[in-house]
Amino acid sequence: MIDRMWKNIGRIFGEYIHINKFSVIDEKKNKIVFVNKNNVEILKKNNKPIVFFSGHFANFELMAKCLKELGFNIGAIYRPLNNIFLNPIMEFIRKRDICPIQIEKGSTGTKKLIKHIAANNPLALMIDQRLSSSIRVPFFNQPATTTTTPAQLALKYDALLVPVFLKRLKKTHFEFFIEEPLLVKNTNDYEKDIFNITKILNKKIEEFIKIDPASWLWSHDRWK
Repeated sequence: MIDRMWKNIGRIFGEYIHINKFSVIDEKKNKIVFVNKNNVEILKKNNKPIVFFSGHFANFELMAKCLKELGFNIGAIYRPLNNIFLNPIMEFIRKRDICPIQIEKGSTGTKKLIKHIAANNPLALMIDQRLSSSIRVPFFNQPATTTTTPAQLALKYDALLVPVFLKRLKKTHFEFFIEEPLLVKNTNDYEKDIFNITKILNKKIEEFIKIDPASWLWSHDRWK
């Protein structure tokens, strides 16, 4: 499994320079098969902001690209690379070929994030990495530091929390899934609600990992 994981990571780096050749709507490009098509129109008709969430599966960069191509004015939340030389290149590729609205994680991007979702625009983010503004929530039965951003947005803006998933079928062929919004409760007990909603999101990430364990980025220690 670990060998397959590293091979997948290698493919991701190789696919970056060709990422504009992938499409979920253009059959002439490398094929991304879209599953759950009916959910797109249902989500577009709703009057609530949407938070699309997932983890680092297959070529995770393609998920925001798919959402943009499907007509969502998506704002993608990202963590800048530690490499100060490589990061500007990656940001350029993301804005040009994935989606133009890139929102940096942390205090720098908070105002942009709030402005984007307050205008009823959708967001996309990965929730499977440790962040400083997080809480410890069960993940595969072990406490794991997990971002509370989706839960906060659900409670404050009544945002829909929608799981998305990308599965690599073979080499440069993928399946893209948009699931139905998760059912979450606002009981007016803020801390309890934040914990319970975040726990539900972690369970969904667990389900995705079980579909294809080798496609997940195990090299990032979730339980540290």
